[in-house]
Amino acid sequence: MSRAVQALGLTRSVSIACTRIHPRPELEALHAAVQRACQPTYHPYILEGRKRVADMPRQWVVENIEAVGRSALNFADDEWGFWEYGRFLELLHEVAATEVLVRLAREGLENSNPDIRDLAERWAAHGE
Repeated sequence: MSRAVQALGLTRSVSIACTRIHPRPELEALHAAVQRACQPTYHPYILEGRKRVADMPRQWVVENIEAVGRSALNFADDEWGFWEYGRFLELLHEVAATEVLVRLAREGLENSNPDIRDLAERWAAHGE
């Protein structure tokens, strides 16, 4: 921030204006959007979550989505892990996070859950 801006007492206004020009979402917003896109079974909620992710800056999403997905979702859950895993792979495909998609699909090939392995086999071809 320049001294002139600080001297005029405009630091808060300039900071707010810069945030509006170059919005950078918080990780919590990505966390909530990933959960919304991957946990519900109600299709409109899934689409809402995907749109929220798609509305965020793509490069920032690609850089953060793997860590956020691993913390926000539970692929090991016996009842719903396969569901969240499948929706997350779809989300990765939609945001063109191909490298992350291929990595998670390869990991899924080694999973003990046959439903996750089946999904992983379908998506692993995206890296070939």
